[in-house]
Amino acid sequence: MAHDNQSVERIDVVIVDSDAVQRRVLAGLIADNALSRYQPFPCASPEEAATSGRDMSRAIILADIETIGGPGHIAEIAGSNSRLIATSSAGSLNVALAAVKAGAFDFLPKPIGAKALIQGLEAAVSSWNSAPSPAPARPAEVKPAPEPHAAPAAGPSDFAGFVGRSPAMLAVYEQIRRMAPSRAPVFITGESGTG
Repeated sequence: MAHDNQSVERIDVVIVDSDAVQRRVLAGLIADNALSRYQPFPCASPEEAATSGRDMSRAIILADIETIGGPGHIAEIAGSNSRLIATSSAGSLNVALAAVKAGAFDFLPKPIGAKALIQGLEAAVSSWNSAPSPAPARPAEVKPAPEPHAAPAAGPSDFAGFVGRSPAMLAVYEQIRRMAPSRAPVFITGESGTG
C-alpha cells in the first residue's frame, strides 16, 4: 500500500453550544470519526469563540441556533470565508430555511449522528476547495408532452431514469438541469409517498 507523504491539512471546527454535554458529544464525534483531519474547539458562547484565538476565517463553525441568539446572528459569527453549519434541537423546516437564508452553509438537526456530522464537515471543506464559477447558460431542453394515449418512449428521452413526462415532471426536470451545476444545498420537500 503506497503512502502519500503530503500532510493532512488540519481544519479547526469551532463548536458553539451553551450545552456542555452537546459540546463534549460533538467534539468526541469529530475526534473519533474524522481521522485527525479536524480539530474540535468547543466554546460555550459566540463571545468565547471570538476570543478563542482561532482563525475564524478558515474554520468550520458548528453553531447552535439558540446559543447564538437566532438565525439573525449567523452572518456576524460566520464571517466571509468560514463555513457555518447551524444546529438546533428545534429541527423544523422553518428553522432550517431561516438558517440557510441567513448564511448558514448547512443545517443539522439534533441529535446529530456521526455520519451526518462528518458528511457536513466534508461538504464544507469541498466548498472551499472548489472555486465558485458561474454556471454556463444552457438552453432549456423541454420536450413536449406525449399524446395522452401514446405509448411512452424509452431511451434518450428519459431523464436520468426518472419516470414521467407530464408538464409538471418536465418542469421538475428543468429545475434539476438549472440547479445541477450549483454547489448550493437544495432542499426537496413533498408529501410522503408521492415519489
